[in-house]
Amino acid sequence: MAPLFAKGDRVRAYATRFDKKEEDLEPGEQLFSDKWAADGNGIWCYGSVARVYVKKGRKAQEYMIKYDNGESMRGIEEHLEEAGDDIEI
Repeated sequence: MAPLFAKGDRVRAYATRFDKKEEDLEPGEQLFSDKWAADGNGIWCYGSVARVYVKKGRKAQEYMIKYDNGESMRGIEEHLEEAGDDIEI
């Protein structure tokens, strides 16, 4: 089956996907999603697909996402959605 997204597609992921476990937080440290929302960014992290990895066996389809804040991280298809026209680039 072909990947859902292609290189250059705009995608979004919930900011909660980047949260640490509560027990791993340092005293006084906020969850990523709480800080992200407090900074006025909402509940979504937006980015563009930079690379589509070859799917192997039953593993989830993976992508390299370059997020708008400058970070690049891997993401799997089930955690991503098409960004659509609801954002400014």
